[in-house]
Amino acid sequence: MKADFPYLNIFKQRGKLYFYYRRPGHKSIRIDEEFNTFAFRDRYNEIEQQFNQPGVISAPGTFKNVAEKFLKCARYKKLAPRTQKEYSKVYKRMYPEFGDKRIKGMTT
Repeated sequence: MKADFPYLNIFKQRGKLYFYYRRPGHKSIRIDEEFNTFAFRDRYNEIEQQFNQPGVISAPGTFKNVAEKFLKCARYKKLAPRTQKEYSKVYKRMYPEFGDKRIKGMTT
């Protein structure tokens, strides 16, 4: 159940289940639709797409946040255009797997 929805938090209160979408460093978004229905999956995917759009601020301390800061810094801008392009491609390919993971918890 949880594997299909990696950012889903489930709380039980007074015998009722409540579902929230929450990414690290961001506020929770409640999902009111009945769990595991098409409407629920549509709402979950809709929220997910909001986070995957360009311009969404990543949580501090995550891989994506650190990579975005590097791509904006002076040291990066001094690199050759070809090198900048390659670095940017590599980082963007890594976002889906590592984007929301905290740098502090990563190991080599």
